[in-house]
Amino acid sequence: MRFGANPLLSGIAIALLLTFGCRTAPKAAPVDLSQPGWQLRQGQALWRSKRESPEIAGEVVLAVNQNGRSFLQFLKNPLPLLSADVGPDDWHIEFIPEKRNFSGRGIPPKRLLWLHLLRALQQMPLPRDLDFRKDDDGAFHIENPRTGERITVVLNG
Repeated sequence: MRFGANPLLSGIAIALLLTFGCRTAPKAAPVDLSQPGWQLRQGQALWRSKRESPEIAGEVVLAVNQNGRSFLQFLKNPLPLLSADVGPDDWHIEFIPEKRNFSGRGIPPKRLLWLHLLRALQQMPLPRDLDFRKDDDGAFHIENPRTGERITVVLNG
């Protein structure tokens, strides 16, 4: 029996595809850093988006909540370039100048290295092929050796 030959099976398959096929994780609620439980730190960051790209220097704001959520914003004063937040089960990142947003559940794609930086700072597991380290001087480094993307963050205090 061919799949398309049975209208009932075809109808059920189409209904399931429409219901579940294009589902994405809902966008995370806006982060309110004035709520209790947030620890806020600021510093500087260098970001190279791929091996051939120049590094972009900017300011970074990092906030970690005792509930397992973390937030980061990277700015090239006075403009924010990106904001990212990670929770125990979900993530969201926005590249502000390009008006591009990505969100989901579970482990984010490797190409969204800022999210993996947040996960590493929360001691969450990283994919094997991403390199993360903290220097003796307190600088954090994360790199995707395959693409050459890397981020270095130095937090004040």
